[in-house]
Amino acid sequence: MNLSEYQIKTVQRALNFLNFRDDAGNKLAVDGIWGPKSKEAAKKYIKATGISLSTDNAVNIFSGTKLAVMNVQAALVYSKFLSGPDAVNGDANPDTIAALKKFQAKHNLSPDGICEPLTRKAIMSYSPEPKSI
Repeated sequence: MNLSEYQIKTVQRALNFLNFRDDAGNKLAVDGIWGPKSKEAAKKYIKATGISLSTDNAVNIFSGTKLAVMNVQAALVYSKFLSGPDAVNGDANPDTIAALKKFQAKHNLSPDGICEPLTRKAIMSYSPEPKSI
């Protein structure tokens, strides 16, 4: 694929967020380099989804994950783990990852900042404690 550094970083963040790893099970470095580890994770994505990646569709496919990230960010804002005027922006940025780790730690989940199925279920079904009146 012939992607820009920014586009590759977008794909790498999305693969990490979706829990696709290299062959050793490691999270990808978000470095903008389309190296062997990024290619391994992309192959796993293709195998799991049946959707092939090309220069034309890679960023469009992973831009679709922006909605998923925004849903998680909105849930983190609702649950008071994330705040700020640009908190819900669809970018799995350091603030989002830190908020997700705090949520995971508080809910006895592995605080790794990865929104895997158990975390996704917990955060999407979260209700804050009712306040006394």
